Amino acid sequence: MVERPKLHSDFHELEQMTAERYALLPEDPTTWPIPLLRGGYTISQPPAPEIQVGKIEEYSFEGPESWIRVRTYTPEGTGPFPIVVHYHGGGFVMGSLDTHDAPSRMICNLTQCIVASVDYRIAPEHPFPAFRDDCYAALEWIHANAELLGGRADRIAVAGDSAGGCVSANMCIMARDKGGPKITAQLLMVPGIDADMTDESFELRETAFLSRKLCTVFLNFMAGPDVPIDGGRNEGLDLFFSPTRVKNLTELPPAVILLAECDVVHFAGERYAARLRKAGVPVDVIIGKGMPHQFTSIAHRYPAAYHYLEEGCALLRAKLHAS
Repeated sequence: MVERPKLHSDFHELEQMTAERYALLPEDPTTWPIPLLRGGYTISQPPAPEIQVGKIEEYSFEGPESWIRVRTYTPEGTGPFPIVVHYHGGGFVMGSLDTHDAPSRMICNLTQCIVASVDYRIAPEHPFPAFRDDCYAALEWIHANAELLGGRADRIAVAGDSAGGCVSANMCIMARDKGGPKITAQLLMVPGIDADMTDESFELRETAFLSRKLCTVFLNFMAGPDVPIDGGRNEGLDLFFSPTRVKNLTELPPAVILLAECDVVHFAGERYAARLRKAGVPVDVIIGKGMPHQFTSIAHRYPAAYHYLEEGCALLRAKLHAS
């Protein structure tokens, strides 16, 4: 029998606080109040202005159904720089530009690239496919306006954690299929890339940071009221939520995948890496020992976590700055 991995001691206090917060919520996760979820997430991942970058700017453009904001983080030095299109996590329900200010700053400095953070619409106000369409529109806009941003249109990567990792994987597939912007590399951090809730990780690797109940909340809200969530493999959901099940994964950009050892999406990430390799896609996998889901977004507070983010960004930097 496979042993349950142990959470790194640095995260024990935070896990207890998170568990206590969720314990106050109703037994039925489908009734959990959105404002409370978003408020807790915002508190746990506040902006980090102490992480200094060269400059920060904001842009807006007209998306498929609304205006979309993009916040850019530019490193010190002389450009043009490669660009990392950053899609925030939060289960398509909670995240924002501000909850992912810290990781945007860290990725900017560690890769020496412009990070373009995308403020896509989230559920339940805007269920699927709103966020998919916003994210792809942002990729196209950033590519078309790379010079305006001080970046290079021929050196664009996508990156994201959790739901943002799902988005990043899908942007690579969509760009390939649509003949869209050429993506140089993808950085998938604790990616939620399979809606299968029968995965063994849910038994062995569940923590308060991401649980079966919380995943149920996300799936219900982001899929919309007309898509049943069965608590199993959820095969009724669009393949957007399960890139691991996409038949053709050939001709995708090289991937760097950061996985957390104590995370319910761990095995899904390993499966995706294996399928990419089988399809001929170069893949680097980094496993954060004792790390929980979400660790990349708060890595600036925990040296043990920062080490893994630093390693992943070094690999991404090498791909983007290669001559």
